[in-house]
Amino acid sequence: MAYKHLKTQQEYEDQYDKFTVHYFRDLEKIFLSEPPKEDFIDSKGRKLPPELYRGMSKVIFDVSLCFRIGQKYIEKKETVRKWMEDDIKKDELLENSEAPSLIRCRKCLGHMNFKNKYLLAATDDKVVFFFECPNKCLPHRLVYQDGTDWVRDPDLCPKCKGVMESSDNRNENVITTAYGCGSCGHKYSDELVLSTEEKLDPDFEKDKARFCMSEEEGQRYIIGSSGLKTATDSILKMEEKRKDKKFYDEINNLTKLTIPQLKEYLINLLKEKVYSNLIFEQPQMERIVSVGFSIEDPTNQSEYESRQKLSKIIKKGLENTNCRLMSDGIDYRLGILTGRLRIYEKEEDLVELIKKASLG
Repeated sequence: MAYKHLKTQQEYEDQYDKFTVHYFRDLEKIFLSEPPKEDFIDSKGRKLPPELYRGMSKVIFDVSLCFRIGQKYIEKKETVRKWMEDDIKKDELLENSEAPSLIRCRKCLGHMNFKNKYLLAATDDKVVFFFECPNKCLPHRLVYQDGTDWVRDPDLCPKCKGVMESSDNRNENVITTAYGCGSCGHKYSDELVLSTEEKLDPDFEKDKARFCMSEEEGQRYIIGSSGLKTATDSILKMEEKRKDKKFYDEINNLTKLTIPQLKEYLINLLKEKVYSNLIFEQPQMERIVSVGFSIEDPTNQSEYESRQKLSKIIKKGLENTNCRLMSDGIDYRLGILTGRLRIYEKEEDLVELIKKASLG
């Protein structure tokens, strides 16, 4: 098989390294951008001047950078393997695609000669076949495997959406394409510069040494990555806590109930209300624990009134606790009301709970 797309493994690895260098350059610009103009307040209420804040940001970035670079190294082999596999599939598709027969010239109606086949860059899954007329008639034809013509999408006028006509003019390594609209007369042009020389990146090798691990460095990282990840996660979590300080502070003001305490709390909350015979189901011990309940309404109030009243009592009563009535609310049938409660115990879940409450 003649490979048109598949390159050497080194070429793919070089391409991956280029992507990696550009990725970390962009990340560095974003993370180490200008500090805030005003003093920054840390988690203990202390003012940090912009210069100190920038220094702290750089420390956090440098620590997290070690982990990110290591992850890029780990992902490299799998990414290169996938790129090579994709290009092999493209070559196999080209190799196994047979040109259609009996393609006729639009001008003389004679049989055209097959010259070459290509994979459409826009789809990577369709092959087009190039045919020429033996009598040198024009135009040539590009057709799909079923013999239908490949038709280029027309260039539309940006002003009136009419079809633009175009003409190309090449001057050495520059192709200028002029566009003109036959409907409204709008004109414009663009240039394509053809260059076989890649622009020199003077800092590439230096940045590659910073951002791309060698095989030896990568193996050392893999061995020590467990401890590094723990330290990085801890720093990032501290940064997250700093940003959401007010929400973390509010956690301390919540009454944190266990399941037995929640049951007792609800019994006391509802004992002087019209509802009676509160029964709890077996708790569902998932990431966020939930427990179902049922209660009786012996009054003659309507289904709507009964559900609304109970929902309001429970929601109000649980406002300052780590428990909530689930979003599907209260169901009613023949005087029996049922619902489910969630009990939040993890710090991050409680923060999300308080955030949602603050949004309304």
